[in-house]
Amino acid sequence: MNALKDAEYVLIEIPIPAGCTYADKPQSWNGHKEFLKDKLVIFVEQMPKGKYEYDIDLEPRYSGKYHLNPAKAELMYFATFYGRNEMGEIEIKNNN
Repeated sequence: MNALKDAEYVLIEIPIPAGCTYADKPQSWNGHKEFLKDKLVIFVEQMPKGKYEYDIDLEPRYSGKYHLNPAKAELMYFATFYGRNEMGEIEIKNNN
């Protein structure tokens, strides 16, 4: 994610592919996180201008091809200011 300006009260939604579940649910980075069934939601109070990367440990459950919904970042109190990436696809293969 690339924040073009300093921002306050940012809501970040990262979708989880349908064939996966969380491997771990750490609370170690800045902000509050909610681990929902279909997405990880991160609330950040202060976000200085710059690039951000969030890693999520997932565990594959079911093989197949899945659509990956766009990740989204928005200002919590001005929801008309938001950004998102493109739709994607993911393939989970069985290694047996």
